[in-house]
Amino acid sequence: MKSLQYYKNYITLRLIKTFVQRFPFLFRRIQLSRYKGTENVNQIVGPNSDVVIEGYPRSANSFAIRAFMLSNGMDSVIATHLHVYTHIALGIHYKIPTLCLIRHPKDCVLSYAALKSRMAPIEEFKEKYNMLWLIKEYVFFYKNLKRYEGKFLMATFKEVTTDFGAVIKSLNEFSGSDFVPFEHNEKNVEAVFNFHDATTYLGPNQKREDVKASYQSELNPLMRTKAYKEALELYEYWAKND
Repeated sequence: MKSLQYYKNYITLRLIKTFVQRFPFLFRRIQLSRYKGTENVNQIVGPNSDVVIEGYPRSANSFAIRAFMLSNGMDSVIATHLHVYTHIALGIHYKIPTLCLIRHPKDCVLSYAALKSRMAPIEEFKEKYNMLWLIKEYVFFYKNLKRYEGKFLMATFKEVTTDFGAVIKSLNEFSGSDFVPFEHNEKNVEAVFNFHDATTYLGPNQKREDVKASYQSELNPLMRTKAYKEALELYEYWAKND
């Protein structure tokens, strides 16, 4: 029998979160209220944002914003880490340079599951969550972005983690911005991983890799579902050059 927390998570993550995203300005108002009085309120896009860097969880979001700050200043106002397509839509509305990140669904769903469970055993994850929810969240994110195609720049996990400087240059060309490209070398990458608020969830981590491997058995049967096949099709649609 599923726990009460399982059903609570289903209501909040699958029903309420999905519904509210369909109303961008209501969603933004809720997030502003949620983070009022905290530093995180600056991560919600608005007219004064410098850039939007957003993607499904575990798609190099943290790497990208830290690399951006290292090359463009620690006071950069970056709208990020809401992990919803609505944030992209709002960035377009406010005419903010907007960068969306994408990663192969298998890799980011496994990593996201490990993150949500705080790297607990798969049995503990299943008591509170369902990996199919994460796949459907991926589909909901990137499917809804199709209506905004051509109004934001998409970059893959590989592009961000191997040459983020080129990504920034592409964003400048796309949006007319003049951001300083990140010099993607060993020294600067190490600086990103040693960022003052970096956690074990940023960058390579053997414990997380071991947890993800143990979660693979839960994902395997789901890779035959309609939802996963759609997630893969969406990845191939957006990551044309990866």
